Amino acid sequence: MFEQAKLERLLRLLIRMGRPFGKTLAELANDMECSERTIYRYIQTFKDCGFVINNEDGYFRITEFEKGKKLSDLLHFSAEESELLSRAIHSIDFDGALKESLTMKLYSLYNNKMVPYAIFSPEKSENIIKICEAIRQKKQVLLNDYSSANSHNVSTRLVEPFDFTTNYFSVWCYENEKQSNKQFKVSRINSVSILDQGWEYESKHQEIFTDVFRIAGTEQQTIKLKLGIRAHNLLIEEYPLAKKFIQTLGDNFLFEAPVCSFEGAGRFVLGLFDQLEVIENENFKDFLRKKINLMKI
Repeated sequence: MFEQAKLERLLRLLIRMGRPFGKTLAELANDMECSERTIYRYIQTFKDCGFVINNEDGYFRITEFEKGKKLSDLLHFSAEESELLSRAIHSIDFDGALKESLTMKLYSLYNNKMVPYAIFSPEKSENIIKICEAIRQKKQVLLNDYSSANSHNVSTRLVEPFDFTTNYFSVWCYENEKQSNKQFKVSRINSVSILDQGWEYESKHQEIFTDVFRIAGTEQQTIKLKLGIRAHNLLIEEYPLAKKFIQTLGDNFLFEAPVCSFEGAGRFVLGLFDQLEVIENENFKDFLRKKINLMKI
């Protein structure tokens, strides 16, 4: 069990250090819930295994893997070991996004191009693969016929993609025309065209805070919900990151978390209105009342 926990921490750290902008030792230690000394030892292990670690102003990130070495050599899972890992994941009595994420991470250890096919149609998978290639080459792309939920328009967007959110749900891009960073949902992209033009605004690439309902924004408001058992279970199944914001409250549960928009939380609450209670905040309550008044029954 100890070795399994250590392996999990190493894989989680590997993923975090693969982010475009890196993290400090303190941030990594906080994320991994361990000491900075432990993080430093893990980083040294990565270096010994062939990873090139970049340290700019105290921000650590993995930039590449040493030439001549294969990732499969580093991991060195035998056929029996990989089969055992696969069985373990698929035997989990849980069908939420977290199990799906574990499955995809296992696939990604062997063939990154196969990952999207685990959850998307062939057309959407090809779009993800093209975006991955554009990120690797630092190229601009056209998101052709993107259907916007905000403007209700279909248009082509010129962007610089630089990272994906969990499970390839959305892609982080810098939109050239609007000069801002934003998420684009993969499911709303018709097709992707990689351009010859390289990134022009790399210094402006920046991820914005994303709440547990997968909505990004620069401003947040805190909401507080009292959840019954069914609402609690559905919340962590649909939104696994919500778990760390939940406390046990007698026979119920208390969910308190910052949100960037009331839309995501509102959809969840209105779908389970008889299984929960909105405790805070008043702005959120007003938002829900307006939504209820607009309902056509």
